[in-house]
Amino acid sequence: MGTIKDLVDLATQLANSAEGRKITSELLKIQQLTLALQSEQASLHETNIELREERQQLRDTIRTLEAKVQDMSARTGSGPTDIPLCPNCSTTSRPFYMSPLPPDFIDVLNATHECPKCKYTSRSKP
Repeated sequence: MGTIKDLVDLATQLANSAEGRKITSELLKIQQLTLALQSEQASLHETNIELREERQQLRDTIRTLEAKVQDMSARTGSGPTDIPLCPNCSTTSRPFYMSPLPPDFIDVLNATHECPKCKYTSRSKP
């Protein structure tokens, strides 16, 4: 920003000391363009500051939401312990519980639970 100000000052000084009208008009154009550039740079600087503040607010919001998620996870616990998890569909962040099979199918399928998503069957320990 200091370089642009020096350029504006130099153009002003040259415009004041120049004798020919053509040189003076060209220097005035340079000065006007430099002032427009300086104004645009100031506008970009203000926008940059606003975006940094918004980014910080979003980071604070993320921290708050992550804390709420951890709090809610602590309240709900790890889920039911007697229902098996599907090894194909479950992830560490989201368990996928298997559905119990009707009693008639337990002996036929040799399983007690089935994944509603991938149809994987499992026999839970009695």
